[in-house]
Amino acid sequence: MKNENTIWANIIDAVNSGLVENGVTGFEVQQGSQPSKVSIDSPTIWIDRISSKRYGKQSRTPDIESDVLIERKSSYQEIMFQLTGRKIRSLSDDVNTQTATDALNLLVNYFNGQEGIDKLSTLDMNCLHVTDVRTPSSISDSDLYERDPSFDITITLIQSSTRALPAVDNATFEIEKV
Repeated sequence: MKNENTIWANIIDAVNSGLVENGVTGFEVQQGSQPSKVSIDSPTIWIDRISSKRYGKQSRTPDIESDVLIERKSSYQEIMFQLTGRKIRSLSDDVNTQTATDALNLLVNYFNGQEGIDKLSTLDMNCLHVTDVRTPSSISDSDLYERDPSFDITITLIQSSTRALPAVDNATFEIEKV
């Protein structure tokens, strides 16, 4: 069963792989909800967890030979992440300078393509879908018109665990009249 820190490390690894695979350089990938100084001095892609749905079951089956009860828990988990990019543009940038919009569009294509599917598969994850590709704009502190592109990606994985429970070998019933 993957814990939350492992899932974060996996999604950050997958995003970094997507950037490298597409030749995007200079972007830092950060977990958006971490308590840290948020600065946009350097190009950054923030990842925020939007939701996590679980659908699952629990079962118990006796193992006669070892006299234990085997408990199995299994759930299908859908985790939605939002990736948001920011890179302060300069008036001196030429037309070939990669923007945050370029980086996120390449990541959308990566996760929808075979390379992204293969990478997530090595992490025991799948991409359910990429949705809500957005490119809102804002005015920066330097009075420049900046784009804040983002998209949502839903990752799926199977969470399962098994443990042995000791069998009940005796019981005492104390039923009293009320």
